[in-house]
Parts: sequence; structure tokens; C-alpha cells
Amino acid sequence: MRSFAGDKTPLRILALAVLGLALGCVAHTTIPEIQAAAHRSPAEAQEVVGVEGLVSAIREVPRDHGFWIESPHDREAEASAGIFVSTGEAPPTVRPGDRVRISAAVAERARRESDLPVTSLVESRVEILERGLTLPPPVRLGPGGREIPAAVIDDDGLARFEPEQDALDFWESLEGMRVEIVGARVVGAADSYGNLTVVTDDVPAESTAGGLLVSPDRVHAQRVEIDTRPVGDPPHFRVGDRIDEPIVGVVHYGFGNYRLHLTRPLSSALESARPTPARSVERHEGLTFATYNVLNLSAQSSQERFDRLAASITGDLGSPDLIALQEIQDDSGREDDGVVSASQTLRRLVEAITAHGGPRYEARQIDPEDGEDGGQPGGNIRVAYLVDPSRLEIVDRQEGDPRAELRLLPGPRLAFSPGRLGVGHPCFEPDEEGLDGSRKTLALEVLVRGERIFLLNNHWTSKFGDDSLFGARQPPVRPSGDERVCQAQRIGEFVDSLLEMDPGAAVIVLGDFNDYDDQPALGRLTDVGLENLVTRIPRPDRYSHVHRGTAGALDHVFVSPRLAETVAEVTIVHVNADSPAQDRASDHDPVWVRLTLDP
Repeated sequence: MRSFAGDKTPLRILALAVLGLALGCVAHTTIPEIQAAAHRSPAEAQEVVGVEGLVSAIREVPRDHGFWIESPHDREAEASAGIFVSTGEAPPTVRPGDRVRISAAVAERARRESDLPVTSLVESRVEILERGLTLPPPVRLGPGGREIPAAVIDDDGLARFEPEQDALDFWESLEGMRVEIVGARVVGAADSYGNLTVVTDDVPAESTAGGLLVSPDRVHAQRVEIDTRPVGDPPHFRVGDRIDEPIVGVVHYGFGNYRLHLTRPLSSALESARPTPARSVERHEGLTFATYNVLNLSAQSSQERFDRLAASITGDLGSPDLIALQEIQDDSGREDDGVVSASQTLRRLVEAITAHGGPRYEARQIDPEDGEDGGQPGGNIRVAYLVDPSRLEIVDRQEGDPRAELRLLPGPRLAFSPGRLGVGHPCFEPDEEGLDGSRKTLALEVLVRGERIFLLNNHWTSKFGDDSLFGARQPPVRPSGDERVCQAQRIGEFVDSLLEMDPGAAVIVLGDFNDYDDQPALGRLTDVGLENLVTRIPRPDRYSHVHRGTAGALDHVFVSPRLAETVAEVTIVHVNADSPAQDRASDHDPVWVRLTLDP
């Protein structure tokens, strides 16, 4: 059988071959010769003629259609025997099992400057030689197959190609090839893009749920990210679930990571045991409070989102006396329409909590200036408080406007309650180069039977602009860490001034700090005498967020010495981070604290 896809004129193929030879192009090149043992092809920007392979999978993505082909190969070879063939805006006309011959240009394509390139055949002419052939067995990864390097991603700035040692080179040696994993454990539930992260079942579990923990000593390079969207909706697997059926997919690269383009659905998993958090939810037992990132909640969010959050706040947290919220969006959500008010967003959340049996909280926040505080464009995310007025007395004092930087008054007292910290500060404001601003810290005073408590709710700069671990720049550069250190310095100075006025002041600094407890930024807060209560939690439970298969605590609660003596319980309530996006209320777990103070 001979048919043609793309250009249906066989003479075009012959003409291209003749022209290619005349221009010094490469004829009858094999896929391993094109891929080579390197991250860039030696045939880049050249025309190749007569490349043969078996179609292994189809990619149907708007404006980026294509398919993969694979040729017979040595499974231990350092050069991949698979390659991606781009068809651009046109869906492929081939199907898996077709044997094809291709003439095309070789290109190294990267979506972003920070990404590694993907070796691809573009502007191709495809001749179908046979149909309906059986695909060869995929390369097995893990026990009984090729071991994925675990300890090193890259240690030489991509100067040497060492697939047996460097995970970056290992995956490059398989780029475009079919692989399989037999016996896997979920370490990252499917996110909103359908990406699921697993490890082979010989990798020890570190978290209570069965996941892996962020560590300065381990990069966990053996994690495997799986794009589940090509075969349907993402599976409802949780961290710790075991997948016994073979996971089969094609190795591809995108958005800073190698991943498997899944070629057949994952139908089932063996559910892991679900740990039950040890905490009290009796509201009369002291003062309870929590910090909760609610993931871009706006008045435009579905009622299901509000109901899930309300059920989590009333059930999982026992309706705390006070909740510090992060990622509250304006009422129009992602619409970039100049709206900054979040009154309807907070109203809907309060009403949902009341409908689920919780108290009628009162909300406190300050609307930011339009587009000045980062986050999703148009969303104007900010931090806010929910306070149960039957339990705490809110001090409302000359509410600050968004451009008013908070000051301390003798007493000590806050000049504004609520009031914003970081206004006009270079580490919180947009810069001249267009770097997004960051959420300003929101301070509030509350009274507990006459005792004054100072609260500072934070949502510091995210890691969004940092290099990926599997990115083009090795070692990765992470400028966001310096931003958070600078933000910590400003908050630390404020707390230090407050404690100088009153060493016995009751201070709570909490929120989503976008950093881990062993990082320099959080060290600035302990330097001024605060204690991070999250460090009291046993390490297997010390995480509030899972990113690409590693779990760590981004959400923290710091208290002054006066309050540290009253801490009765502190826990991270694992209700979201281990669950798939379609089953959770947020992508962060809340941190819950009980003090022996009696409202």
C-alpha cells in the first residue's frame, strides 16, 4: 500500500529528494541519527529525506497537531528512536500502526525561552507505506527496565550527555518514544490541566498520604508526569493510590517538564488509606483560627466551589473563630474590566458557610488598586479575613485606603484596622520592567475578652517566574526567592517595631508565603522572635501543597512568644492537596490552630 498525507503528489517527494541532494541535504537519515545523543539535533535546520518509522501516537491540539513515529532501536541506546512530526493546524491523516516515509525539515522547537527544545520534523511530506501494523513493545521504566536517575537532574550545565546519571539526559534519550511503567504510585493527583504525577512502586513514601516531600537534599528526579488529556477526562486518583495496570505513553516535553503523552486510559487504582487529621473541632475549646488559600475565588465561581469551601470550613475546620483567606478575587473574576470590589465574592462565601451550619462571619479587607497586586490578570486577588463576631471583637479604626501604608501608634495600636503593609515598597509594587506587583499584607486588630491580638495576613510573591527544574537553564535560576526575602524583611521590621513597643504583644503572622520553612525568607520572621508553628507538625504531615509530585508547606502560622505559650493544637488539614483538581475546594490545605485563650 502506498498513499500520501500532506501533499498527495508522489512526484513532490521525488522532487524534494532531488532538490535536497542538490542542496547538500541529508537523505535517508534514521531517527537516531537525527536525534543523536544530545539535546539538539546535528541536523537542525536541514532537510531530511526518506525518514522511515511506525506511527505510534497522534497529537490533536489546536494549532499544534502532529504525530510521533518510531523506528527499530537498541533499547539501551543514548539516541532516541522516536520523533515528533508536526502537522501544524491540520489534524494528522495517519493513524497508529501506519508505516511511513517522511521528507521534512528538522527543527528544534520550544514554547518558551526557558524550555528545552523538542526535536521535530516540520513542513513534512508523508508517504504511507503500510497500514495496520502492530506496534513494538514500549520501553519499560523502573524495576525490570531502564532505571530513572533519582538523585541528579543535571550537574554540568548540559555540557555532557549522561543519560545513566542525569535525569534531564535520560528523558532526552527517550524523547518521542513509547515507554511503559508497570506498578506505580500516585504522588501528585491530576491538576486542572490533567497532569498526573507518579513514581515506580519501589520508591519509598515520605508523606502520610504516600507522597514525596520537598527536601533541600533530594530533587526526586524519578517523578514521572503524565498528560492524561489525550485519552479523556483525568482519573480521580489521589496521592498514595497504586496503579497496577501498565501506564503507556510517548515521552514529550512541554511547559518546563518531560511528560508521558498517555495513549490509553487508566481505568482503576487501588485506593490508599486516608489519614484522619488529629484535631479538635469543638468551638468552645479556646480560640481557633486558620489560614486558607481559596484558589482565585470570585463571585463568578460556581456554586459548587462555594459549597465545597463552606463544607470544608464548617466540617474540616469546625468553623474557626477567625479565618485568614488568600486569593480572594474581585467580583468580576478574571474579567479585566476595572472592577476591584470583592464584596459579592465575600458575601457569597459567608452565605454558603451559613447555609452549611456555620456562623455568620463578618469580612474585612481592602480593595487593591486595579492591576497592581499580581495574580491572574483582571482578578485583583487580595487577602481578607472572616471573623465570627460572636467570638471576637473586631477593631475597626479609620480603614486604610489602598495607597495608605500602615503605621504603628503608641500603645501599640494600628493606625488603620484593617490596614495594608507593603504599599509603595519596591518588593511589593510592580517594577519599571513590568514585573507584577504582589499582594499587600493586611493587618487587623481583634480583641479576645479585652486582650488585643495583632494579625498580619500574607500572600507573598509566587514561584511563577522561576526556572523549571527541567528547564533550558541549568542550574535553574529562581529570582522569586529574593523577592520573598525582601518582603519578609519589611514584615519583620514591622513586627520588630511592634514587639519593641510591647514585648508581650500577641502577634499572629500567617498566610500563603509561597516558601518552605527551611528557606531564608521565613528565617527573617523567626529572627525577630516569632515561632513558626508549622515546624511543630511531624514531617510526614508538614505539607499544604503538592507541586508536580512533591509536597511541601507553603502556608504557615507565626506567633509571638506570648502566644506560643498558649498553643494547644496545630495541624495542616489534608483535604485538598492530595486530591485531584475536580474533587477539591482549593489546591492548598488549610493550617488550623487552637490556642488556650478563651474568647
